[in-house]
Amino acid sequence: MTPTKPPHCGARDRTMGKGSLPSKPIGLGGIALAAAMFMATASTVTQRQAPELALALFPINADARARVAEADFTRGANARIENLGSGTPELERAAAMARRSLESLPLNPRALRILALADPESAITLPLLEASHRQSRRDTLTQVYLIEFAAKRGEIGQAMEHYDAVLRRRSAYRDSAGRNLAVALTLPGVLEEVAEQLPKGPSWESLLYFYALRTPESHDSFLDLHRMIGADDTIPSDISAQFAAALINAGRFDEAVEIAGIAAPTPLVRVSELRESVFETASPSTTDLDATWPGQWIIPDEAEAFLQPIQGGGALITLSSGADDVVAYRLIALEQGQYSASLSINPAPSGAALVSVRLVCATDAGAPIDSGDASIIVGDDCQYQWLILTLPQSQTRAEDVFVDAISIRPTR
Repeated sequence: MTPTKPPHCGARDRTMGKGSLPSKPIGLGGIALAAAMFMATASTVTQRQAPELALALFPINADARARVAEADFTRGANARIENLGSGTPELERAAAMARRSLESLPLNPRALRILALADPESAITLPLLEASHRQSRRDTLTQVYLIEFAAKRGEIGQAMEHYDAVLRRRSAYRDSAGRNLAVALTLPGVLEEVAEQLPKGPSWESLLYFYALRTPESHDSFLDLHRMIGADDTIPSDISAQFAAALINAGRFDEAVEIAGIAAPTPLVRVSELRESVFETASPSTTDLDATWPGQWIIPDEAEAFLQPIQGGGALITLSSGADDVVAYRLIALEQGQYSASLSINPAPSGAALVSVRLVCATDAGAPIDSGDASIIVGDDCQYQWLILTLPQSQTRAEDVFVDAISIRPTR
């Protein structure tokens, strides 16, 4: 009797033919691959906050290697600053790890920069930094160091390109770069380059204005920048008004008036007679700096009385109970001579006026104090004057005063 073959035996034999692989090793291989992928992913997730852990999870992670190198470089560079000649072990470790990063990922910008700066006196420092720049403009420190190299070579246009790369990104170096650019306006060639670039709307424009306004040592250069550009609306009018206000606060009245002559819609002019009925006030400031043109009325921050221009002429002054001192003031420029100021109030007060007008020479920095009277002698030592609206005495009750006009006329 012939034995019967088990069913499907032939099919099984065919599937297990020569060259076939068992299913169990395939499963183990898949698990190993999945584990490797998991470790690589975990390494990528942790590389920013914990690069050493990321490197332990996945030793060939090029970015983690570069970040570990950067941590060593930072420690070594700080030690070198504190004590020249120290920090060598950390810097050597940083360079070695940067090389290993480049082995995994050639032309890694961060690793190129670390390798370049580990020995800043090396002949390959600049070529390596330039290679990092060619690979990516996003490595901020590469751009910062290239600014310095370009400035030392007098390549101002190149330095501005690297400034642009830094200031386009929100990084810890952005504000310091903006401040340095404002100060750099005093260096040869920088002012001309900035004047050429500004009409193109560069990324660093707003930061330049921000720091130039707040850096007194940059004010002379910022004034020169206005002169070079002229009245072509490249520099926003509110920036120029803030600059004029800063110059007035510093007692630099000639320069403030010059800025107004370049950029203001109604520049301040020297007159022999004046009638004020418009009472133009500065627009509310959206910054910590006032934006006031010479000739606009300034309302003190601590004022307890408020001046508001009326359409068609005149102004409403609202007096609160207990208000005293200066209501508002503005800069004027009278020709030499003797003058007297008068105030027209509607309706005319039946008794003593609640508001009076005074004239005082503007010779010092800062706002005028409550002094002077309604007459003034203008000579060589009184080139500019403060026209002041003030309260002769403290208010006993709240009241509104309508001022039609202020007139200043020569008395001789």
